[in-house]
Amino acid sequence: MTDKSGPLRQRNLFEWNLPGNLNIGGGTTSTGSSLHPTVSSDSTGSQDVRKTGQQVIPDEDPHRAILLDRDDEEGDPFDLMGDGVGDEFDGGENEDEDEESGGHESAPKHRGRQSLPPAVKDQYDKHLEFLKQGSGPGSMPRLYAVHQTFWLPHQANFFIMKNATKPRPSQLYNHRWFYWDPDHLVEGGLKCPNCETHLHRHGFTRPRRVVDLEAVFYMIGQRHHCPHCRNAKTNEKSVTFNSWDSRIVTKLPPALAAEFPACLSHRNAIADSVLAVMRTCFQYGMGSKQFSNCLQVLHYRHFDKIHAQYLEDVLYVGMDLDHQ
Repeated sequence: MTDKSGPLRQRNLFEWNLPGNLNIGGGTTSTGSSLHPTVSSDSTGSQDVRKTGQQVIPDEDPHRAILLDRDDEEGDPFDLMGDGVGDEFDGGENEDEDEESGGHESAPKHRGRQSLPPAVKDQYDKHLEFLKQGSGPGSMPRLYAVHQTFWLPHQANFFIMKNATKPRPSQLYNHRWFYWDPDHLVEGGLKCPNCETHLHRHGFTRPRRVVDLEAVFYMIGQRHHCPHCRNAKTNEKSVTFNSWDSRIVTKLPPALAAEFPACLSHRNAIADSVLAVMRTCFQYGMGSKQFSNCLQVLHYRHFDKIHAQYLEDVLYVGMDLDHQ
């Protein structure tokens, strides 16, 4: 800091106006810099300083309890990416527990799993019906055979609002959906990462939420059952794998593995584009908290955009009715 007379010196703790500080205005040299607290040579003065002085930094207690991380019921603000569209536990890897336990009642439940929001559940059911159309047992889904894409058909919000039945506001979240089933795209099908046995299809997965730059999208995959591996807890042949299991994806042909759009952790998932931007920001000096704030701003901006789009459409329809 500077003023008209030049740079200001840095004040130490003994010069700040703290309650009980006996060194304010004292203990300075001819240059005006404070060195150490002035303590009287007699024992009475030193006792007075100890009694009235305020300790700024508390002493460390070696016997204090260690605070461990725990789940917060309300969660962190960063967990609210795409408000109203689910929580950070949607489709996490713990969903394997029920299957691998063989369906016993004593199997641990996924503590974070919650029911899907109505708008997401409606889209999920609709997409499952589409994926099942014209696909017999073992046949390639139409999405791959005809449309030759991994992304499910996506309707723009403008056409959703022009439907005969007025949509609910939550339907304008209108998430993108990605279907990942490499079993149809690899010669010979997928193999068990443990024993190399051919895996059998075991049904669709729950939606897995992925945080993208401006919104979230959902992924649907297949569960695959190994007829040979046994569960370590129950000794039953109930071991299953998700189609996006890292042990399966790493064994896919590189050209096919490159189509997978997300980076998954135990419970969360972010898009590859978000990971690339995050690495760039960290490389050029932006911290994790600042990046989190930027990502939140982009998500809130996207929400405000679709919110305004819905309100403007309602206003436009109302003006048309008044003119009629």
